[in-house]
Amino acid sequence: LTLTLTLTLTLTLTLTVTLTLTLTLTLTLTLTLTLTLTLTLTLTLTLTLTLTLTLTLTLTLTLTLTLTLTLTLTLTLTLTLTLTLTLTLTLTLTLTLTLTLTLTLTLTLTLTLTLTLTLTLTLTLTLTLTLTLTLTLTLTLTLTLTLTLTLTLTLTLTLTLTLTLLLFSSFPLHLTFISLPLPPLSLLFHPHHPSQPLPLLLFSFSNFFLL
Repeated sequence: LTLTLTLTLTLTLTLTVTLTLTLTLTLTLTLTLTLTLTLTLTLTLTLTLTLTLTLTLTLTLTLTLTLTLTLTLTLTLTLTLTLTLTLTLTLTLTLTLTLTLTLTLTLTLTLTLTLTLTLTLTLTLTLTLTLTLTLTLTLTLTLTLTLTLTLTLTLTLTLTLTLTLLLFSSFPLHLTFISLPLPPLSLLFHPHHPSQPLPLLLFSFSNFFLL
């Protein structure tokens, strides 16, 4: 009985030990399983976190790229606008300069034309004045000459007439006609003779007066 009791005790002890061992093993297995599960969960969590982080990073990168692209586009647009504005300003400035130059040239041309016209007008006026003055002078000279000639002729005629009258009244007729060195009457009053009768008569009277 004692042996059986010891055997049963040992068996129970072994059973309890084995049970405890199995329990501990199961506990350790469950613990390991839970640990592995937690580890896998943490790994998945970390993976999801990294994935979300990468996604956010890619999103931020794309956003920054789009922002930079929009900024570059706006900068290029502003540059093109400024360039076009500067070009239009330069074109307007050149146009205004050309217009002012053309206006000044036209003004100078008109001024020169007016000056030349005024000069030509003054020259023509002076020429006409000088011509009229010369004409008046020539007319006055011709008038004075004709007057002096007529006066001298009248004086000479009056003198010769008075002399002849005096001489004819103081001398007899036959002596006067003899002493006068007169040319023949055919020469004095011939129509085709080159000399006129009046100078010949005057010449004969002067000769008579000298005699």
